Amino acid sequence: DGGKDSLSMATMVGEETVKSPRQLVISAYAAMRDVRRVVTPDLREPGSALLFIDLAPGRNRLGATALAQTLGRLGNQVPDLDDPDLLRRAFVLVQELIDQDLVLAGHDRSDGGLITTVLEMAFAGNCGLALELAGDDPALAALFSEELGLVLECRQEDLDRVLELLQQADVPCRVLGTSTVDRRVHIRYNGETLLDEEMPLLRQWWEETSYQLERLQMNPACAEEERQQIFDRPGPTYHVPFSLEGLAPKTSAGGDRPRVAILRDEGSNSDREMSAAFFAAGFEPWDICMTDLLEERVDLAQFRGLAAVGGFSYADVPESAKGWAAAILFNEKLQT
Repeated sequence: DGGKDSLSMATMVGEETVKSPRQLVISAYAAMRDVRRVVTPDLREPGSALLFIDLAPGRNRLGATALAQTLGRLGNQVPDLDDPDLLRRAFVLVQELIDQDLVLAGHDRSDGGLITTVLEMAFAGNCGLALELAGDDPALAALFSEELGLVLECRQEDLDRVLELLQQADVPCRVLGTSTVDRRVHIRYNGETLLDEEMPLLRQWWEETSYQLERLQMNPACAEEERQQIFDRPGPTYHVPFSLEGLAPKTSAGGDRPRVAILRDEGSNSDREMSAAFFAAGFEPWDICMTDLLEERVDLAQFRGLAAVGGFSYADVPESAKGWAAAILFNEKLQT
């Protein structure tokens, strides 16, 4: 469904053109019973504990990593999944931890290594870190290997419970340290200080590539102004000036609600949110597909209104909106 780019492109390898590289990237979707049971990488509560779940226990292979690329190397051994059952156990356990509200934030280490993982969590959480790492491998391998693994944030009062559940599931884990309020990143490895720097400065280094690209794509003065403004961003604050109680629909779900058609087509999204909004406003929303209209399974005459949702129509190909419009404008049945 539009996700074949990795198989249809060509790439240059030296002077050789390789068509259709033998690589397929698949994105999967899954239904969620409760969208509130989600964790994101941004650290939530400075002073919390950071746990590292190592899904490649003791292995820190650097082949084909971002670090290797920056050094112009390839490497002989690449990260791999050596224990599928460990991955399964860890996945199930993390879902249980999230369900019990024992996890505040989470991030994986497979894109840049452990150092990138914890720094990105601090950047997003606008806080600092105080981490004490240890291992048998050299610091570069321990910090930059992109083996499977993830970092979880949990409250200090929940730490013992989380460690107990990890031990029961036989999932290797170690405490890395804590997040801090002072927004300074201090990381030690085997007793040696590797990083001791202000978080906003590190974040600016991390964003430098994006800044340089923006300078090429927009007015350089605007890019520079944005760079200065976001260096020491305070983070958003929210205030709801009204009560959320009593906002449920006053009318029943019976026939006294005006019917409205929520129209969607291939690739559309937000139809459930649109339906929920209309329901809360006192309407009776109906899920209608274009095929329902084209095959005359539904008659729009029974509705008081119609709402067409947005999304990636027809796999988001160029001018896809024209294709959707044409399906209506050039159909005699729908014209009448």
